[in-house]
Amino acid sequence: MNKAALDEISNPATKPADYATFASSLSVELVERAIECGAFPLTGIHAVSAAADYKIVLEPAVEFLRSKGYLVATSCIWPVTEMLMEGVVDRTTISMAMSDIQAPQMPQLLVLAQAVSTFTELEAVLTHVLFDMGPVTYKRITVLSLVSHVDAERHLNGMFPQEEEGKLLLLDHRKDTQLTLTGELKPGIGGRPIDRAGFLSYADSRSFVPAAFRDRYDFTSRPKPSTYVPKAPGF
Repeated sequence: MNKAALDEISNPATKPADYATFASSLSVELVERAIECGAFPLTGIHAVSAAADYKIVLEPAVEFLRSKGYLVATSCIWPVTEMLMEGVVDRTTISMAMSDIQAPQMPQLLVLAQAVSTFTELEAVLTHVLFDMGPVTYKRITVLSLVSHVDAERHLNGMFPQEEEGKLLLLDHRKDTQLTLTGELKPGIGGRPIDRAGFLSYADSRSFVPAAFRDRYDFTSRPKPSTYVPKAPGF
């Protein structure tokens, strides 16, 4: 693990371009560890991330997997986090999702994140993928996060239905113990994932469309929330 890169992403003063470079390299390192752990023994991986994590960690991870001969389909999901008056994360809903048409056919789920802190957003993403995107039963579920809360694995294992028990592999570069009232992990990644990814606001992130989907998306007719699947074949 590149400790210097990990120190840089945890430093709030790291410039956005440098942060993106370090985060991307650390994401690829996690994928290499996952491969060494035997996380992907089957053919076909459904790689998923929230919009704020897509370019920073998902794209470099998927590019690396494909360079190694893995078949990968992707999904980008737009969570909307609601806050209580005192600032504590209450719950997260999913406003929209875009997926490669082959995604439901993949037997292995890979979720990528900059950080796993309060679990609220990741729970919403996993719930959406496991229950709302179609009748898919994954043989393997791997979560890769640059940093995570010390209780993340225990908490996530507890949220899975009985048929998914024992399938989770969580890998990270560091486990942190501190959380702010707004659910920010300390030292974490030096701020909120949405800010570190270069978005100006949550509204800004909701206008983001990954390049992989732009030529298959009709901007004159927005998709219904959480239901968009491109019609064009291929990745």
